[in-house]
Parts: sequence; C-alpha cells; structure tokens
Amino acid sequence: MTEKVDFDEIITVEKDNGKTKVSVKKSEGKIKYKSMVKKPKETPKVYVKEKDVKPAEIKGEQAVKSVIEAALFITPNPLKLNELARLAGISSLGYLKDILEKLQKDYNGRGIEITATRDGWQMQVKPEYLSHVSNLTPYSDLSEGCKRTLALVVYKEPVTQAEIIRIQGNKAYTYIKQLKRRGLIRAEKKGRSRVIKLTQEFERYFGEEKEKIKEQLKI
Repeated sequence: MTEKVDFDEIITVEKDNGKTKVSVKKSEGKIKYKSMVKKPKETPKVYVKEKDVKPAEIKGEQAVKSVIEAALFITPNPLKLNELARLAGISSLGYLKDILEKLQKDYNGRGIEITATRDGWQMQVKPEYLSHVSNLTPYSDLSEGCKRTLALVVYKEPVTQAEIIRIQGNKAYTYIKQLKRRGLIRAEKKGRSRVIKLTQEFERYFGEEKEKIKEQLKI
C-alpha cells in the first residue's frame, strides 16, 4: 500500500536541471521553517505620471495580428477573447478567431505555439521543447516557502487558503501572494475563505500534468 505524505514533514516541489524535483524530509515535533534564500534588496520604485495619450488606431489585418501577437507574448497569463478584442480594437469575435487561427499557422514548425485553453488564449513553449529551456524561467528563484505551498496545493487541490495558513502559518499569506502574482496559482472566493487552485501556467512551467507531479508526493 502506498503511504501518503504527512504535511507535518517538509515537502517542496521545484525544477532541477529541467526536471521536476520533489523533496521530502522527516521531522519530529513542530517545524520551524527558515528560508535559505537571501532576499534581494528592494529597488526604490519610481513613478512617472504620463500624459493621457490615446493609442494609435489599429488598421488592417496585419496590424491586428501584430497587436494580438504582442499581447500574448508580453503576458504570462491566458487572455480571454473579449480582452484581445478590446486590445486590438475590434468588435467581431468571429473575425478575431480567424486572426488567432492564422497566427497559429504562422507558428507551425517553431518552438513556440499559440493555443486556446480553458482560461483563454496564450503563447507558450511547445511541450516537447520545454525540458530543454525550463531552467531559464523566472521561477527558479522561488523560496522554500513558495515551493512548499505549491506542494500543498498539488497534493490537496482544491485546498482552502485557511488550510494552507493552518499548516504553514501566517507567512503563507506572502507565499500565496507571490505565487498568484507569478500566475502559478489562482484563488476563488468560497464563503469566508478562498479556494486555491493551480493554473495551466504551473503545468506549463513543470512540463507535466499536475496529476503526474502529485504521484511524486507519495512515499
């Protein structure tokens, strides 16, 4: 019989040389979690007030394609059709879908693809090439606390934010906030608490379905 992981143990999930790595460490009594990652000094934020400038009018199919391509490239999160339509300044969703299909064909034979997901449209590395380049992603600097939070969500999904806080303590609020900002998890309000779920960005980064990663959290 397979014994499931007790989350009174230390568990993290991370990338290591392009592969998914799950770490489990037995412990006795209460665990005090300490991050071994040095926090970088914060750079002072400089805010510049810009004049109200209307973007140039988008004319022609090629211009629309370019705007949509740029939007998908610049954001790590999927974009809904209505968001893309607003950015491109078009009202016909049918026309927008035609543009997206043409963009998909433009990327045939490349390492990048444009694909439709349940959360919207996104540009991503093709799965067959992900293991070769995943070590270059911005998520390699995740703290141990964030990695443990990811492991909790993978193992218990859907899991409430309250349960994560109970297991990890109040510092988990910061971990959840960081993971949401990076697009790896999302929170849905349910009653007085929030339900934490993984996003497709999580699966894209690890290059595996969450169910396969979940299997690695069994000992």
